[in-house]
Amino acid sequence: MSAQDSGQERTEEPTERKLRQARDQGQIARSREFNTMFVMMAGAVALWTGGQVLVKELMLLMENSLAVGRGDLLAPHFISLQLKRFTLDIAVAMMPMLAIMLAVALFSPMILGGWSFSTQAMAPKFERISPLAGVKRIVSVQSGMEFIKSILKVTLIGSIFYLLFQLYWEEILTLGDMPLEPALIRSAEMLILSLAALSSGLIVVAAIDAPFQVWQFTQKQRMTMQEVRDESKETEGRPEVKQRVRQLQQEFSRARMMTEVPTADVIITNPTHFAVALKYKPETMDAPIVVAKGADLVAERIREIAKQHRVPIVSAPPLARAVYYTTPLMAAIPGALYVAVAQVLAFVVNLRNAKRNGDPRPKPPNPDIPDGFLDPYEPPEVNA
Repeated sequence: MSAQDSGQERTEEPTERKLRQARDQGQIARSREFNTMFVMMAGAVALWTGGQVLVKELMLLMENSLAVGRGDLLAPHFISLQLKRFTLDIAVAMMPMLAIMLAVALFSPMILGGWSFSTQAMAPKFERISPLAGVKRIVSVQSGMEFIKSILKVTLIGSIFYLLFQLYWEEILTLGDMPLEPALIRSAEMLILSLAALSSGLIVVAAIDAPFQVWQFTQKQRMTMQEVRDESKETEGRPEVKQRVRQLQQEFSRARMMTEVPTADVIITNPTHFAVALKYKPETMDAPIVVAKGADLVAERIREIAKQHRVPIVSAPPLARAVYYTTPLMAAIPGALYVAVAQVLAFVVNLRNAKRNGDPRPKPPNPDIPDGFLDPYEPPEVNA
């Protein structure tokens, strides 16, 4: 649905995906005046640096080509063959300058918008021959800007050309009275200065056109709020799908977590709302790690699995809440809780020894918890 059909205005900046799709379709910011300016400047610089060599080659070509013997004049097709040879030699002599201008013409678009080769842009589109679409293009902002730009360019370039004509007119008339070499050198100098002056004029046009083209391209790619939402759904997925994916991920993570409960050394409970399963192997671990944790129904399931596998369950509400809120799964407990957890692990060892030896059941621990760990809603910062 287009912005016109939905009645929404394009108020949002284009996303990276929108810009990437536009580039794939060959739609990028382009300024022909920008490229023309660089090509003309490159031509002026090429003539400035290699003008003397070019003039000497042209003089040599003229001497060789215009030196015609009597016998050559009587040869059939001599004039046409000589003209072809002369034209080819001139083209070869000017090849370095033309190569520089061609290279600049190919690489200058990279400054504004970069390269873009799109087969979609070359595909035929029937809307391009639609009379209604043609009328819209004629009365569009783009056509208005192109008209103003053309007037500005013609006025500016025409003024520069008139000034150059007034400056060099008398000197141009005297070139015919000068020797060949000085005449060619002076002609090249005037040509270089003329190209530089015309390029300077195009700088003004390009300085206006290039920002306008970038602005217009950005405005054309702007999106409505509905388009942004639709793109977000396409790229990130619909909310209900994302919610289902998160639910499946949580179920998978919970199922995997439950398989770790039988390997735990102790389950610390609240006793009903929280449950955390701790494992500690002194030979491989620096501190006990949390292999499972949960609240409410998950905590109840942890306790059920622990009972089935005879994993000790110790009721220590403050410690259970502190570990639950401060320690992620498969992470070591914070150092501030080492003493409290050690008391629980020591109780588990004593309990097992008492059962094995038939001794009385040891007294359950009442571990001390630092003050900052007692509020579950504002858990303290824990350094890993």
